[in-house]
Amino acid sequence: MKKIMTSLLMGVLVVAGGFGLSSQRVRAATQTTTTDFEVIPLKSGTQVNRAENFFDLKVAPGETETLKVAVKNVATHSITVYTDLRNSFTQLGGGIDFKDKVPDMNLDVSPTLTSVSKLDKQYQKIELGPEETKEVEATVTMPKEKQRGMIYGSWHFLEPARNAGKISGSGATSDYAYTIGVELRGSQYKIYPELKYEKVEPILDNGLAKMTVNLRNTQPMILSNATAKVKIVKKGLFSSQHLKTVTNQKIAPNSVFRIPVSWDMDRLKPGKYTVDVSVQGNNLWNKLPMTWKFKKNFTIKSQDVKKINAASLKKPTNKWAYVATVAGALTIVAGTAWVKLIKVN
Repeated sequence: MKKIMTSLLMGVLVVAGGFGLSSQRVRAATQTTTTDFEVIPLKSGTQVNRAENFFDLKVAPGETETLKVAVKNVATHSITVYTDLRNSFTQLGGGIDFKDKVPDMNLDVSPTLTSVSKLDKQYQKIELGPEETKEVEATVTMPKEKQRGMIYGSWHFLEPARNAGKISGSGATSDYAYTIGVELRGSQYKIYPELKYEKVEPILDNGLAKMTVNLRNTQPMILSNATAKVKIVKKGLFSSQHLKTVTNQKIAPNSVFRIPVSWDMDRLKPGKYTVDVSVQGNNLWNKLPMTWKFKKNFTIKSQDVKKINAASLKKPTNKWAYVATVAGALTIVAGTAWVKLIKVN
């Protein structure tokens, strides 16, 4: 009988230990990419700070400026590089990125970079022989009326993958992109960013239900080193509270800063809410600290969250918790039987 109970107890302990080991994950190795080209900005006479490795230009109203770069193929084989001009925007959660069309921009505040610049077709596709260098040009024309703040965007360069799907070898295995910032200073450059509360709205982000607090930077000036703290509270009988903090972010000029607040895989619920937001940051040109605080009431309707809840990932059932409970119960039973057996003998 002793042998039977000992085997039972050891078997339960081994199974329970196996459940614990199964929850571990193995982290994949990071793959590196070989780059085939370099881009070197050729500074113009209107460059404000020649130490900067991007275009920081002060062009007079109505004047046209030519931007030049040298694109150098550092490989021993021929390559093709595609180029285009893009506009700045604020990413979800903060940080500046660039794309062709930015629907959130208020064109009455400032034009986009792509609306005041031109990249001829001959420069949109660059064929480079082994170790060859070519100069590429784009032009920008400042609006005739005086521009406040900045017009901000980028010049984007892309070499498509040559050996997609291969991990080894000397060739590139994924697209390689290079971006140079383009800042056009208006005649009245020294202005301050200004955040205004717009709304809170439910969204689906990477399969998760969230609410975003939308704050608009109404001025054509970057807010840097921004920290935002958000608290959303649901009112009523089934109240809840959700918090979010983002730090060290840049807010693009004339754009919307969306702060996503996670619902921890719970369903979004209609009802009345209150949101508290505080933002601290620095004006770009003089590093002056700036602070904003907003407290607003808002209502979420059933139709606003129905589709999002249906499409969002559901909180998984922790099956291992049930198994662990059963394993624990078996351990207790086996242990109790073992004690009784010892007492009997």
